[in-house]
Amino acid sequence: GEYGLRTTKGIKSKEYLGSGLLSFGPYIDIDKGHYSLAIELICYQSLPQLTISVTSEYGSQILTTKSFPIKTQGYSDIDFVISFDAKSPANSVEFLLTTEGILEYEIVSYTLQKNT
Repeated sequence: GEYGLRTTKGIKSKEYLGSGLLSFGPYIDIDKGHYSLAIELICYQSLPQLTISVTSEYGSQILTTKSFPIKTQGYSDIDFVISFDAKSPANSVEFLLTTEGILEYEIVSYTLQKNT
């Protein structure tokens, strides 16, 4: 895509960008409630931080955003968890991962859970 290059290891941000944005669906509709999003990511190098945002309406409304420092050396399997509230039903929800710097990584899994 425009923001990244697919490699055999995962997705790598293009060097001319200086930072990378990986945007992927699932563009789902969710009900009002409290949610947890868990993302398992394999990092092949260290970087200053990863920012995870949850948006609705195709990115026009931010439900939450949180930055995580990543201080690993070389290959690491890391789990990130972010919680948010949908104060009303939300349409076209997507998850955005933004990196600062060049990063090779692989998304292993992501899970969205509604908490009761």
